Amino acid sequence: MNNPVDEGAALLHRELNIRREIVIRPRIDVLAFPDSYLLERYRFTSQSITYIHNLLRPYIYNFTNRSHALTFQQMLCVVLRFFANGSFLYNVGDAEHFSKATVCRMVRKVCLALKRLLPSLWFSLDMNLSEPLRRSSTGLQDFSV
Repeated sequence: MNNPVDEGAALLHRELNIRREIVIRPRIDVLAFPDSYLLERYRFTSQSITYIHNLLRPYIYNFTNRSHALTFQQMLCVVLRFFANGSFLYNVGDAEHFSKATVCRMVRKVCLALKRLLPSLWFSLDMNLSEPLRRSSTGLQDFSV
């Protein structure tokens, strides 16, 4: 005869390990919304988001070959919302339907890309200024000649 405890454990194991159906939400095109909506939510217009997207695109790429990886546009919009809101990762994740860990990874990726981009931006800004930047004795930048 079989042990009833083993039969009960097998029954529980069978019932509890039923795989749930994976639900994949459709991706929304954030730039399809009007600029008033984008300004309210992300503090940028669609042209500004596209410009930032084009600037940071070479610095951020996904290492996964999975078909449901987040697009860079989704990442950028979630991070812009986090920066604009100044709230917790949970709040931004709940609003955008992502977990706290996913939002944290997105913020890290975009911040590292901004960090890599900053020297080249600073150099191009420095080259475009008509008057040279000078350091004053207090360490602040002085724009006067």
